[in-house]
Amino acid sequence: MGARTRRRPEGRAARHALAQLTEARDAVDARLEDRRRRENTLLERYAATLVEQQRVEEELTSGLARLQEEEARLRSHTDQQLAAIEAERGDVLWGLNAEGRSAEDLAQIAGLPLKRVRTILRSRKNGDDSAATSDNGEHVAPTGGAATGGGDGNGAADGAGSPVQTAPAEPGDGLSTAPAPQHAGDTHD
Repeated sequence: MGARTRRRPEGRAARHALAQLTEARDAVDARLEDRRRRENTLLERYAATLVEQQRVEEELTSGLARLQEEEARLRSHTDQQLAAIEAERGDVLWGLNAEGRSAEDLAQIAGLPLKRVRTILRSRKNGDDSAATSDNGEHVAPTGGAATGGGDGNGAADGAGSPVQTAPAEPGDGLSTAPAPQHAGDTHD
């Protein structure tokens, strides 16, 4: 019997130690559960930011596509307007030429390079797809794409050997192969 009484206090101590360990484990588990809940809340917020980022990026892509479409429409509309303006200018230059103004006069009056004026007048003389006949029987047409920009459309400057538009009242077809007048900035050997 004496051995039994001895075991009881040891049994009690073991149960007490086990209860303390279980209590400590439960406290750690409770802290882990609280941490897990806080982590879950934070992870939910992070997931929401991923969804929001995707929405914003899709909105940007969609907006940029709309802007590109609008830019294309605006450029097309502007190009049409500028072509109509250029055609009207070509009509005016052709009319002035038909009234006796030379290409040199028209270049000075309009403030255009001589080669550009010649190109416009030549395109009128050759007739474009919508050619009409002027009072003197020559073809008159809008200049279209070839009449935009300066020089000969390739950025070339006036130079010798270019055909020179003469006044319509002069003999010939209106073009001369005489060298074009040299500008002060041109240097030739």
